[in-house]
Amino acid sequence: MAVHERLSLHFDDDLTPTPIIPSQGILYLSLTSRWADSFQKSRSIKQWEMTNWHFHLPHVLVVLGIVGRASGQLSSGTGTECSNPVPGLDKMSLGIDITSFDLYSKDNTGLKHQVIKYTCNGGRKTTIDGTEYERPDQVGTVTAIPGGIFNSVTQLVTTYTETREAVARDLGVEGQIKWFGFSASRSLQSMQHSIFNRSRYIERVSAFESARRAHLIPDFVLQLHQYPQYFIDQLLPADFSPQSATDNNPYREFIGYFGTHYFKNANFGGLLLVDIETKSDYYLQHDESTVQQQAKASFLKIVASVGGSSSATSVRVDERFTASSTVSSRYFGGSSNLLTTGGIQQWQPTVSAHPWLFSGQLAPITNLIRNQTKKAAMNRAITDYVLRAYLDELSRLLSSRLWVWQNGLAKLRQLQTTVNQFKGRTVLTVQEMTPLADEIVQHVSVPRWFSEKTQLCYDWYPDGDGGQCSAPSRRLCSSPGLMTSEYRDDTDRRSGGCRMAWGLTATNHEAWFNNVQICFRWYPDGDGGQCGGGVGRELCANVNSFTQHYRDDTDRRGGGCQMSWRVVVPSSAPVWAQNIRLCFVWRPD
Repeated sequence: MAVHERLSLHFDDDLTPTPIIPSQGILYLSLTSRWADSFQKSRSIKQWEMTNWHFHLPHVLVVLGIVGRASGQLSSGTGTECSNPVPGLDKMSLGIDITSFDLYSKDNTGLKHQVIKYTCNGGRKTTIDGTEYERPDQVGTVTAIPGGIFNSVTQLVTTYTETREAVARDLGVEGQIKWFGFSASRSLQSMQHSIFNRSRYIERVSAFESARRAHLIPDFVLQLHQYPQYFIDQLLPADFSPQSATDNNPYREFIGYFGTHYFKNANFGGLLLVDIETKSDYYLQHDESTVQQQAKASFLKIVASVGGSSSATSVRVDERFTASSTVSSRYFGGSSNLLTTGGIQQWQPTVSAHPWLFSGQLAPITNLIRNQTKKAAMNRAITDYVLRAYLDELSRLLSSRLWVWQNGLAKLRQLQTTVNQFKGRTVLTVQEMTPLADEIVQHVSVPRWFSEKTQLCYDWYPDGDGGQCSAPSRRLCSSPGLMTSEYRDDTDRRSGGCRMAWGLTATNHEAWFNNVQICFRWYPDGDGGQCGGGVGRELCANVNSFTQHYRDDTDRRGGGCQMSWRVVVPSSAPVWAQNIRLCFVWRPD
């Protein structure tokens, strides 16, 4: 009887004015009389300003001169309120919580209280689509940016690291804290769930329409809203010194009210966003360029369905891609429903008056704190806050693996215990967190060199009548998650038999993987002359080598040959590697 066989490798899945350098003070001394006059007429006078003016007159006049040069008005957030500001700027005045902010959430997740108050003392105007709007004193420029619904951008997300990169890509976060942010973001959690728990990869395709870019004035002249400023002056101690991990320290209170960051510049307009979840095995059979082409074609189909272009209806999408994928379409901005037949024609004209903030650059709120002591303390508090949210993310990752993996569980539980211990620390730092984060990611995240650059291979040849063995090629290989092509064994009384060997190949892999072996074990349960061909009962080979060739010559003699395979992984290997499985499929014909 002929038997078809296939193998596969699987993975289970006070505000004291800031001191000014002398040269700046000298530059503005000539403006003293004019600024003194405007200062007296301004409603921005506060008690502390009067006090400082009385005792430190030159110092206050210098500060006012600097502010006046940059904005034309005082940037203290007091004065004439804007009655008809440029649409979309409101979100730029709010504090942003970098742990939970999501560009694509319509429920205001991650948005906090105002940190900048707009005023329109300068009388500046910006015209958009024929309508004149006020440009606040705190906004330096508003300019149009080129784009269009057909100028799409495609991003592939296939690993844990890429999920955070996808969320942060359009937010330009400053500093190393970006590698720990967005842990509570719905987009990040959804992507990680798809990759870790559903064995799906993500293609994100987006395009914007009727867009413009706004820049706030430089942060060295931009001032905080009076409420966060009051909190800093009157309620914050000089240092961030919580008594415990759960102590509602004033710095933690401030972050709860006003967030961790603000937008120093932002892009507004209409956005069409298509997220496609595709089974990971489709990626194993197609290169990334093909996946990107299919994702973009799917996007154009959606554009065509809402009246975007008749030519887009001719775009063809691979049926296998469609069968392997789930598509989710969302739009942002405008006041009409884009995702209806002919929706683009009705939606586009409404975008300018109802834009969505779809990208920008986040800056730490500490850029606006002038007191250097409290600024340094707030930086430590923000870092602590962000890292605590990141610990919750690490806990989620570990828990998801504890549910589905069978090996290495003791190591995962040990790491979970360490995470809980970190949560109990009074203050967290990046220096302490980074080694723990790296270790956890190393154990739970399958690297691309394994999923894309590692193969299980089967090598065979006949040593007699060639009709007894057959396959599409003499060497059959497959990537993790896929089966090799079928090999047919039909040995009988004809001369000779079939020689076969097995091996693992890998490139750009980590050093420990060199110690991984594939092993084959056999024994006869009848006439022993049908099995082996002179080799040992167990044959093993390290990565990038093959076992000795085993000989199969089963025929009508009594009994047959019992065979089994395994992958040997060092106990020191990452936990994901300890859960590699080797699968064997056969069928009679």
